[in-house]
Amino acid sequence: MFLARTKLGRQPTTNPLFEALAARGPHPSLGAHAETYGRIIGSWVGEIQNHTVAPARVGSIEVHFGWALDGRAVQDVWITPAREDRGGAGCNVSPAPRTQAAARTRST
Repeated sequence: MFLARTKLGRQPTTNPLFEALAARGPHPSLGAHAETYGRIIGSWVGEIQNHTVAPARVGSIEVHFGWALDGRAVQDVWITPAREDRGGAGCNVSPAPRTQAAARTRST
């Protein structure tokens, strides 16, 4: 369960957005196909390199992946520079494919 502070910052309260978005795991209907994304579920930190500018720039990045929408999708959050270095954030919601073939052909 996710907890968020009220706008006054006093007592923790459940957040309906997080309750509607977050899932504890993949939906049972995905079966073995859940492993298409299941292997990346978790949090990752590292370096990102921007080669579109000269000289190339290097920065920190953290990425978080989790099951969402009743386990039928994977939510990702990319933060660069990493929160430790503070910066901007972005996210996507990608529906989980129903088959391995769909995983190869779906562009998200």
